[in-house]
Amino acid sequence: MVDLDPPAPTITVYEPGAPGDGYVESRTVAGELVVQEPFAMRIDIAALVARRGGASRTEG
Repeated sequence: MVDLDPPAPTITVYEPGAPGDGYVESRTVAGELVVQEPFAMRIDIAALVARRGGASRTEG
């Protein structure tokens, strides 16, 4: 889950819990998310949520 609220955007990571628990919150990070499982991945959170130029789109 990505939270855009100030002071900085964060990502909350969820992982499978015990049987019957569904997914449970694992950790919340700002800046950069680095994981090794199920595969190596690095996410620059600021770059992920940065506004880009161009036309905006609304759905109606």
